[in-house]
Amino acid sequence: MTQSEQKTKRLSGHSGPVGCLSFSLDGSVLASGGDDGKVLLWQLAELEGEDGEEDDGEEDAADAPTVIKHKGKVTEVRFVVPPLGMVNQVILVLKLLGKLLLLILLLFHTGARQA
Repeated sequence: MTQSEQKTKRLSGHSGPVGCLSFSLDGSVLASGGDDGKVLLWQLAELEGEDGEEDDGEEDAADAPTVIKHKGKVTEVRFVVPPLGMVNQVILVLKLLGKLLLLILLLFHTGARQA
């Protein structure tokens, strides 16, 4: 495709004006927020016809976005990277939960053996 050629696709799903857009950090998801109180998450690979088929520009069932509903209009959507400290906290919690699960399994196994 040359720079003068452009692919277009109509994305429908909002029932009112769209006020904000944001691409995920890896470029795989487009989020749109609208006055209808919805955030729509579009998987871009699915919209481009990842299977190698030429896209006809028409919307089909595979193009349906994930819908997140809100009470009021959506004025901003954004993808962010969590701070390193938060990532470390999540890892710590997962490790603690893993140890707790292991302890529960050991207690259950020991209790089952005694019965």
